[in-house]
Amino acid sequence: MSTFTSKDPALADHLGWLGYVQPEGLVVSAPALVDAQAIIDRAQLGDLQRKFAEQVTSLRLTQSDTAETQPGIENLQRLVTEFLGWPYELLVGVDLSRPLPETLSISLSEFQEILRPSFAVKNPHAKEGASPWLLLVQTHPATVDLDKPVAGGERSWHASPARKFERLLRETGVPIGLLFNGTKFRLIYAPPKENSGALTFPVGAMTEVSGRLILGAFQLLSERLSKDFL
Repeated sequence: MSTFTSKDPALADHLGWLGYVQPEGLVVSAPALVDAQAIIDRAQLGDLQRKFAEQVTSLRLTQSDTAETQPGIENLQRLVTEFLGWPYELLVGVDLSRPLPETLSISLSEFQEILRPSFAVKNPHAKEGASPWLLLVQTHPATVDLDKPVAGGERSWHASPARKFERLLRETGVPIGLLFNGTKFRLIYAPPKENSGALTFPVGAMTEVSGRLILGAFQLLSERLSKDFL
């Protein structure tokens, strides 16, 4: 039985940031987060934001000399290890000594295209017979729109990076993925035979005082991934 009420501040916090990011489908719900004791520590949000700001730089969104810029993350590997605290030894595909296995690459012969993550995170708590992967991560330049179909050859698949990544998750059997283009983090949940869901966390919003709850939620969900929360 749930222990929260409509006046529960923890519930209000989750409803607040969820209302801002406008989830697509269902990834998490505010009541489920409260029931799981996933509480945003408001007292730590100022320090958390200052630590996050150390990772943020200004990224160009176009190739022109008068390019628009937005706050973004240039080094994702540094952010996930230093800010989110993901152990480096669990990251596969970030150096030549630990290449990605072929099982995480999907060949689309009809489109002459291969889908693969940029790197993957091993599940340190994987049970026997279960997938050894916690999540897949795919990165794109800041100039890439995650929702805009990518132009290509006549036979190529003219789908958006988000759609292609969702297919990769489904076909590899790894339901959780993090799609990133420098200015936005998109957490995607694509379980087998179920509708997918997504949460998008803009870097710029998370650098603002008004966006501290969003940053707190992003950090909290990232921590919970290691506990098979989603």
